[in-house]
Amino acid sequence: MWAQRGLKFAVAWVLVGVGACHMQQRTDTRDLGEGAALSLTLQPFPLVMGKKAELYATLRKQRSAGTGCQVQYRQFPLESGAADVAWLDVPEQSRSGIYKTHSLEFVSTGVWRIEFNLTCGEEWKKNGVGFEYTVTKQ
Repeated sequence: MWAQRGLKFAVAWVLVGVGACHMQQRTDTRDLGEGAALSLTLQPFPLVMGKKAELYATLRKQRSAGTGCQVQYRQFPLESGAADVAWLDVPEQSRSGIYKTHSLEFVSTGVWRIEFNLTCGEEWKKNGVGFEYTVTKQ
């Protein structure tokens, strides 16, 4: 009986591990100057046409959490540009400087830009902080 339970437990862990292999993520960081940095984590990664991704924007200022800020993002394929793309608010998840949202669907393949505007009170603002990624077919 114990051996059977142990085998079921081992099989369950293997299945969890196999599933986790398909849920990869990627994190990139941009130095914003003045001791500030923005890290963007995408999950799943790579980005696939017809799908959405979870976006985690982590803001740090002077090695502390960048909390209480207004964070907005937009995404667009580079070939079409951003002329008519609306900015969307990204809500803060906790007082740890992590802002989370879901992307819009990636409707075409090619290079896409995910861009952020950051405002922390009247004294600190950064616009157009960008990350570029290739969107592929599944």
